[in-house]
Parts: sequence; structure tokens; C-alpha cells
Amino acid sequence: MKAQVTGYMEIKFTPWRMHYIKGGGEQKQRAGCVLCAIAAAAPEDDTPNLLLYRGKTCYVVLNLYPYNTAHLMVVPYAHTADLAGLATETANELLALSQRAVAIVDAEYQPQGFNLGINLGHTAGAGIEEHLHMHIVPRWTGRQQFYADHRRDEADSRGTRTDLCTPAYEVADWALTS
Repeated sequence: MKAQVTGYMEIKFTPWRMHYIKGGGEQKQRAGCVLCAIAAAAPEDDTPNLLLYRGKTCYVVLNLYPYNTAHLMVVPYAHTADLAGLATETANELLALSQRAVAIVDAEYQPQGFNLGINLGHTAGAGIEEHLHMHIVPRWTGRQQFYADHRRDEADSRGTRTDLCTPAYEVADWALTS
């Protein structure tokens, strides 16, 4: 579907995110924090939960509603929105896993750039504001910039949610476990 231009923002049709955009995302329907639930689930549930790697203080998960192929999140196990109060060990692993994920995605997909970010609070765009997490979004030339308006989906409108997630699982088989 052709993107339509309204003002300065290009809006693309991304049907796999409609459930989330309209407020029906799974994180709002589960009791408690979805990021804590993913971490607490049994390891045999890692694949259905899109969990790629479990570290000591953080884990790596594919975004359920990705902006682009291989949109990952690095998430502390600790349920907190307080970046300033994050334990040093956790903050160090958050950055180390982010570096590792960027290197892996870069090697496999060769994006022209990356957006990395933590949205703290609703006003800053946090979809799950009570549990901080680092977004890692690979970018390719010709696609809109992620931070222009992160609440609008700017993923390649030719793909589907399955298209966006499946290749990253292939990377995950060797990437974060090696």
C-alpha cells in the first residue's frame, strides 16, 4: 500500500501493529507487567515469547510489534522505570547486550544505521512505562526516521509481523547464545 503524506509525516499502512495501536496490545490484557511475565516464564516458552537470550541481569527479546525487521529490546529482569537508580551491574549488562545485539544484527542484515533508545514515561512514548527497556531498531535508507514520531509505525509496509520476526529467529539461533 502506498504511503500517504500528511503535513511532514509519512504514514504507512502496518496492519500487524493495529491491535497494539488501538490499545488492545497483549501487555494491556495480561495481569501484571508483560516484561516481567516473559522473564518469569519457563525456558521452554522462550520461543513463543520471542525471547532470544537470557543474561544474568537482563534478557533480549524481539519486539512483538516491531518497527522493522530485527527490532529487539534489551530488558532488565528488575521491574523498574528508574534508569538513574538502576544497579550498576544491570546498567552495564543492558549496554553490553545492546552492543552485542547491534553487532549481530549489523552482521546479518547490514542496515545503514540503528536507533537505540529508552523511553522513560508516557510523555516520552513508553508503551510499557513501568518497566524500562532499550529498543534496538535497525534502519535502512529510504525508510522514515523512527524518532520523528515513534508512536506511528514506520515499518516497511510491504511486510507482515511474521516477515519481520521470523528472520530474526534465524539469527538468534547462533547470535546471542554463542
